Amino acid sequence: MATAVQDRLGQMLVIGLSGSELDAPARDLLTTIRPGGVILFRRNLADPGQTAALCRAIRRLLDPPPFLVIDQEGGRVSRLTPPFPDLPPAARLGRLEMVAIARWFGALTGRGLRCLGFQADYAPVVDLSREGDEDGIGDRSFSADPDAAAARAGAFLAGLEEAGVLGCLKHFPGLGGAPGDTHQELPRMTQDKETRRRALRPYKLLRDVAPMVMIAHAHYPDLSGEAPLPASLDRRIVHDLLRDTMAYRGVIVSDDLEMGAVAGRGGIAELAVEAAAAGCDQLLICRRPEHIHAAWEGLRRGAAGGDLDRHELEAALLRIAALKAHSAMTRQEESFEPEELEVVVKEMRMLTQEVENAISRRRD
Repeated sequence: MATAVQDRLGQMLVIGLSGSELDAPARDLLTTIRPGGVILFRRNLADPGQTAALCRAIRRLLDPPPFLVIDQEGGRVSRLTPPFPDLPPAARLGRLEMVAIARWFGALTGRGLRCLGFQADYAPVVDLSREGDEDGIGDRSFSADPDAAAARAGAFLAGLEEAGVLGCLKHFPGLGGAPGDTHQELPRMTQDKETRRRALRPYKLLRDVAPMVMIAHAHYPDLSGEAPLPASLDRRIVHDLLRDTMAYRGVIVSDDLEMGAVAGRGGIAELAVEAAAAGCDQLLICRRPEHIHAAWEGLRRGAAGGDLDRHELEAALLRIAALKAHSAMTRQEESFEPEELEVVVKEMRMLTQEVENAISRRRD
């Protein structure tokens, strides 16, 4: 493989950092790996001014700069710290017939993220579930109905993009009804043909407007056979089903390779090679620097030794480059404006209250 391609394999990683500042270890990690993206969590976010400064410092450190991404769904998956209010989960938006509500929340979420320096959000969820379901998804889902979920997720995506932020559908091929939490274990998804068809329908409907799709760490016997193989490491699901059969052309992201669902399958280097060979364009590793280094070295060895197909790696890097060329990623760097953020936060509170009022009226 050409050295130039090997040297770009860091673009296939989206990595987390340990703290709230760009200290020497964090700088060394970034300049060594040269990742395609950096994901920030609450541990990294002290206040809006600090968050904006951290995002700016990360992007200025590297050329090409990594994109800055966050998990901001609303409800219990919310990383933004005060003064951002608690936003309603997707299930509460799904209770309302007015689909435009989801678009408004997407636009406000996007505006808030842009104020801080983020370009991408790993949201929305298109898993099919009901509020109260004990499946790890529950109120993170807009609906158990695939058309209703797709309509609201599509509206949320459109709102994000309107604000200059890219979204990501998750978790392919569907985690609704999972008998366990993938953060802790590998769920076995026993589903008949009709359940599978319904779970895939939102992806079919939103295929052409979704910049990214995230792959679940769950086992699907109807797609993979009885051996307990996570979807994120299964070429039949990532490459054959999503990339080929469903003709998805965006960037495919693995869920976090440090999660319990895949932790028992070997070292992180081997997991990274398996996920890339399955067809994932980017691999998410959220916490430990030694895991990030090991995954990067694993990809480089896999490329040099032929375990990873050169043409497929080239194609993945081209998809990542195309994502980075999107207007949301290439917008001129903006200074942090506390007054603008104040307006966004006020509008978030108002819209959240309007949703609660509307739900109360429906109950009455």
